[in-house]
Amino acid sequence: MFLVLVMCLGLLSQRAAALQLKDVRVSPAGKPLMISLDFDSKPGRVRVTRSEDPPLTRLTVDQASNGTGQTSWKNLNPALRDITVDNDSGSLKVNVELREASAMQTRINGNTIEVVPAEAETDATALPDASNDDNAGLVFERGDSGEGKLRIMLPDPNVHVSVQEEGADIRVELDGDVLPEVWQKHYDVADYGTTVSAIDARRISSSRGVIAIHPVKGKRLEFVTYQDGLELVVEARPKEPLQRKVATYDGERISLTLQNVDVRRVLQLIAESQNKNVLISDGVQGEISVNFQKVRWDEALDMVLRSRKLSKREQGDIWLIGPAAELADYERQDLEQKKQLEDLAPLEIDYIQINYAKASDLVKVLETEGTDSNKSRFLSARGSVTSDPRTNILLVQETSERLNKIREIVAKLDRPVRQVQIEARVVIAKDGFSKQLGVAWGGTSTKTSGSNSLILGGSTDTIVQRANQLAGNDDDVTFPGALAVDMGLDDVDSATSLALGFYNGSNLLSLELSAYQSDSKIEIVSQPKLITTDGKKALIESGTEIPYQTVQNDEVSIEFKKAVLSMAVTPQITPDNRLIMDLDISKDSKGETLSDGNFAIDTNHLQTQVLVNNGETLVLGGVFEVNTENSVIKTPFFGDIPYIGRLFRKTVNSEDKAELLIFITPKLVSDVNIP
Repeated sequence: MFLVLVMCLGLLSQRAAALQLKDVRVSPAGKPLMISLDFDSKPGRVRVTRSEDPPLTRLTVDQASNGTGQTSWKNLNPALRDITVDNDSGSLKVNVELREASAMQTRINGNTIEVVPAEAETDATALPDASNDDNAGLVFERGDSGEGKLRIMLPDPNVHVSVQEEGADIRVELDGDVLPEVWQKHYDVADYGTTVSAIDARRISSSRGVIAIHPVKGKRLEFVTYQDGLELVVEARPKEPLQRKVATYDGERISLTLQNVDVRRVLQLIAESQNKNVLISDGVQGEISVNFQKVRWDEALDMVLRSRKLSKREQGDIWLIGPAAELADYERQDLEQKKQLEDLAPLEIDYIQINYAKASDLVKVLETEGTDSNKSRFLSARGSVTSDPRTNILLVQETSERLNKIREIVAKLDRPVRQVQIEARVVIAKDGFSKQLGVAWGGTSTKTSGSNSLILGGSTDTIVQRANQLAGNDDDVTFPGALAVDMGLDDVDSATSLALGFYNGSNLLSLELSAYQSDSKIEIVSQPKLITTDGKKALIESGTEIPYQTVQNDEVSIEFKKAVLSMAVTPQITPDNRLIMDLDISKDSKGETLSDGNFAIDTNHLQTQVLVNNGETLVLGGVFEVNTENSVIKTPFFGDIPYIGRLFRKTVNSEDKAELLIFITPKLVSDVNIP
């Protein structure tokens, strides 16, 4: 059930379609009065006004209409005179007239508005008609579980807000100019079926506002608050009282009726019913009257003891019953007597062989600081403990009783620590594809007229070389200087090439086509594995240390940088044989060579904490990387000519994929059999 009380008429304009009243139902005679108004969808805001003469309750439902085909209902219940419905400017008005004056309250249950008698009167004033748009930031509603929700629209998400319990109320303090004057009112929300009865909003200074949320009488509130952007939501719920632990009884049922009988006799009868022997102190006096009918015997005994401030101690088949203070004094004296005997008891020396733990660690445990009377929690004031690191033996000097307890403690602690085998897999997969196509052509041409020659070549060097030939000098036209278009591949030695040439004495033309395609698949699997004990950090590394030069104060020194596969892990075994692991895994390798002769380090690093089942393989993380290159290098204009343009451009297409995955598989090592 969700009930909304909005303090702004502007919010209601967002409803996409008007409500329509479908039916009016009234509870039959003999049952509590309840009027149900059924709509075709969930109603929003309901305004309620009341009058005592005549006893009339008027409900106004905004943006609703009457779809029942009826406007009046009479004689549906002895307490009800009539119900009338009429439409008014887009609103539906429902008038409920009673035969006698009685406060009524409304609540929304799904698509139904229910009108029922109010459970209690309140001194709070009625909620004012919030038709002012300035109130749009204050909304009260009923949650699905019956809690009250106050929604506050803040002007800034960084407004400092303090919400705390103050007595039975909830106090919301807001810094800054957050509460406008139109919000500063007393609001009555008792009609909406929550534990909240009223809300007060006011300013306590020019820079601070307070909203107080009051519970219904006799209740206390607790709150949950959260913020979503500019909207602050305070949920108010009834605070549950602390539940007193109730004693449970499972004894056989007995019946006992006695008048003015000695309380000692009653205790004897209950003990006899359970075949128990009873010793009753002289401090138990007085008479008692009981009337137990089919009451469990342990409950009857407890009631008798509590009524007389008595207590019971049990040893075997004997009950000792007496005043509680008297029995507590007996026990105190008994403890003091035991302590005196312990102080007088002879000390014994015991040699305890420690098998799995360190004896020195157990000494620290046994010497844990204790009370004023004992120097430790486990040793008496006269006792002592030490260890022999060579034989791992614990030497204890104590009384016989204390020695027995210390042996029990050591037996619990001196256990083999469980071991874990951790196996990791670091998988690096690379997939590369590259395709390149290029062309390079050029040459020289000479046209001679008389003593003049016109020379055409790929570069000025070619022109000079050809001119030297014409002058009779020994010079040759060389490539690549003679190239007019140099769009060949960079790595010609790895490419497939085809060359064509033409020469007729005065003309030289050379053409070379080159093509290259490569596919590569690389998979690197690193699988470190180690064993460690529960709670103990372990580290494994494998790789190289790369030297590099550093210069400091004009002195050159060689330092080393690790490029290793490493795994550091600290496992923790849970009681249900699962494992919590702190993991630090890295896979570094030597990268490209830099211009100064040093090397880059390619790193892959993961640090995390996980909870894994025994023997389960878990993917800790991964990285997937794709590098795609599609490039065209060409001569402007000529490279765009269809077909011929292929002679003036070079194309490079490549795609490189790299994927990193890290797996972890922990396994518990079987416990060592201990005789």
